[in-house]
Amino acid sequence: MTVRASPLSVRKQAGFTLIEMIAVLAVIAILAAVIAPPIIEQINRAVADSETQNLDAIAQGLEEYIKDKKIIPAAGSWAADVATVLPIPASKITSNERNFTRGYYVDPNFSPALPYTQDAGNIALPVSPRIMIVSDLTANALGALSNFNATWDQTADKDLTEGPNVKIKRMHLGHLFHHVLLSNLQGPPAPPSYRIETGTQPNVPTGSLDLYVLDGSKLSLFLHTGGLNDALLVLADESPLYYTPDAGSTWLWKRQ
Repeated sequence: MTVRASPLSVRKQAGFTLIEMIAVLAVIAILAAVIAPPIIEQINRAVADSETQNLDAIAQGLEEYIKDKKIIPAAGSWAADVATVLPIPASKITSNERNFTRGYYVDPNFSPALPYTQDAGNIALPVSPRIMIVSDLTANALGALSNFNATWDQTADKDLTEGPNVKIKRMHLGHLFHHVLLSNLQGPPAPPSYRIETGTQPNVPTGSLDLYVLDGSKLSLFLHTGGLNDALLVLADESPLYYTPDAGSTWLWKRQ
C-alpha cells in the first residue's frame, strides 16, 4: 500500500516561503540598524584614543631626539629624525592609523630658526619655542597653518577644530633650555673659555655671559692658562658659575 504525502506536508518540508524570508531579512536589518551605530562609535573612539597615545609617544620621541642630538628638527626631517629613537619607521610617524598624513607645525615666531643645532649655546632665551603635531582621522593634514596662535589656543580664527577626529599635541620646548650664567671676574688679557658638547671654545668676556643650553648638555670650563677646570652636565639646577681667585693668584671656576 502506497502512502502519499499531503500537500500540507510537502509545503512544510520545502523550508521558508518568500514572505517568511523577507520577514527574517527585515528583522536582521532592524537589528543591524540598532546595533551598528554603537559599535562603529566604539571603534571610532578606540581609534581616537589610540591616536592620542601615538601622538604622546611621538612627542616623547621628539624630546628624546632633541636632548640626545642637541638638534631641534624642522618640518622637512622631523619624522626621519624621530624614527631614530623610536622602534617604528618614519612612515608610521608621518601617517596615522587611518593612513592620513599628520602635520608638524612650528610657531612662525620660533627663534632661532629651525633646524636648530646647538654649538656654543644661545645668548638669549629662545622665543616662542612651540611645535604642534596634528592628526586628523578623516583627512590629510593641512600643508600649512594660516594662524598658528589661534589653532594652538583654539580661538575664533583657528585653522582646525580640535575634537574626536582631530588631535593636537602641543609642545612648548622652553623647559628643555637651561640658563647658564658664566661670570669672568678676572678680565683681560687672559680670559677663560668654555665649550658646549664638542663645539667651539670661545672666550668668556669680562663680566657676565648668559647662555641657554639644551637639557643634558656637557659644559666644559677652561682656565685662562689653557687647562680644563671642570666639566659638568647642565641639568635642572642653574647655579651661576664664577671665574674667581681660589688662593693667591690661582684662578678657578666655582659655583655660587
